[in-house]
Amino acid sequence: MTPEERFATIEQNIASFSANVAAFSARVDRFGAWVEKTLVEHAQAFANQAETLANHAETLANHERLFAEHERLFAEHEAMSLRQEIRMNEEREQSRRLQESQEAMLEKLDRLAEDIKNLVRDFLRGLRPNGQPN
Repeated sequence: MTPEERFATIEQNIASFSANVAAFSARVDRFGAWVEKTLVEHAQAFANQAETLANHAETLANHERLFAEHERLFAEHEAMSLRQEIRMNEEREQSRRLQESQEAMLEKLDRLAEDIKNLVRDFLRGLRPNGQPN
């Protein structure tokens, strides 16, 4: 091989190497752009997840507040039910006492009516209240 041929081969190799370096550089640039795009996407995804977590925390706080309100209302309802039950028991007891009182009064009225009937009968027979004749 002559020096000119060797020089041409070297120039050809340098040109091929330069083309390969340029192609590799283009690939590196594309890879760099992909990495940069991926990093931006990941950063956005992490930001979205952070926002979602913040929303979940707020939602959890709202649920806890609603649960506390529910517990308070349930306790109030239980207290109202208990007061109502106590009031109903008192009313039943009062009604029972009134019924007993009415029954006692009716018994007294029955005895009084019986006594009046006997007095009228005795009067009509001509007897005094002590049973002696008039």
